[in-house]
Amino acid sequence: LKFHSTRPTLFDASAAPTTMDLSNHLSFTEAFLDVLKRSDSEPVGVSFLQTGGVVTSPGFQPLAVVSACATVASCFMIFSPLASMFGIARARKLGKESPVPYFMLFAQAFFWVFYGTLTGRPGIVHVNMLCSVMVTGYLFILGVNANAEDAHVVRPLLVAGILAIVGTAACVLCLPRHHLRVSVFARLALVFNILLYVAPCVQVVDVIRFKSIEGFPVALTSASFVSSMLWAQYAWLVGSVDYLLPNVLGVIFNGSQLAIIIYVSVKFAETPVIEEADCVTLSKKQAQLRAEQAYGTGGTGEA
Repeated sequence: LKFHSTRPTLFDASAAPTTMDLSNHLSFTEAFLDVLKRSDSEPVGVSFLQTGGVVTSPGFQPLAVVSACATVASCFMIFSPLASMFGIARARKLGKESPVPYFMLFAQAFFWVFYGTLTGRPGIVHVNMLCSVMVTGYLFILGVNANAEDAHVVRPLLVAGILAIVGTAACVLCLPRHHLRVSVFARLALVFNILLYVAPCVQVVDVIRFKSIEGFPVALTSASFVSSMLWAQYAWLVGSVDYLLPNVLGVIFNGSQLAIIIYVSVKFAETPVIEEADCVTLSKKQAQLRAEQAYGTGGTGEA
C-alpha cells in the first residue's frame, strides 16, 4: 500500500526533519516505523495508530495539551487539602483527619517520580515530584498536630513509613537491570495507588450510614477523578500501560465515590442528621420520660 500524491496530505512538509514527505512515496510500513521512532516530546505529539494514520501539524500538539490539562488538575488535587491543613495548624488538633490517605498519596507519587525518570517521561516526573514535596509537608503538619492520645503512635509510624519508602526506592535502584527497576517501581506505585483509592471507602460507609457528607474530602475526590481521567489519556497517548492502569482504577473508584456523595446530598439534603451520641441522649430522655409517666400514673391510682 503506497501513499500517492492524489490522497490528502498526511504530513506537514514544514515540520521537523523527521517529518515525512509524500513525494517520496514511502510505503505504509516505512511510514509507520518512522513515526514509532519519535519520542513523545517531539512536535508531532501523537502516535500513528492513535490518529488513524494522520499526524497533526506542529501547531496543534494533543499530547502537550493533555499533559498540561492533567498537570493543572493534579495541582488542584495536590493543593486542595491546604485549607484543612491550615485549620489543623491553627487548632493544633488533628480532629477527624486521617494521615493514612496522605501517606498513600506520598508513597505512590514518590515511586512514580522514579518510574518517570527511568522511562524518560518528564510529565510524570514533574507533577509527582510536586506531589511528593507538598504531601510531605501535609504529613509533617498531621504528625505535629496529632491528638494527644494518638501522638505516641502516629508520629513514629509516619517517620518509619517515610524512611521505609525511601529505603525501598534505594534498594530498587540497586537492581542490575533497567527494565526490572522500571517494572518494580511501577508495581509498587500501583499498589499504593490502589490503597489510596480504597482508603476513602471507610468514609463512604460513614456517609451512607449517617446520611451526611460532613468530613468527606469532596474537593480532593473530585480533583482526583478529573486528574485520573486526563492522566489516563496521557498514558494512552504515550503507550504507558503501567501508568494507564492505576489511572483507570482512579476513574472507577473516584467516580463511584462521587456518585454516592451526589446521591446522599440530593436525597437527604433536608433530612436532619442524628449522631450516635444524640441517639444515646435521646434514649435516656425517653426512658426518663416514661419513668415519670409511670410514676405519675401510679400516684393517681393510689389517690
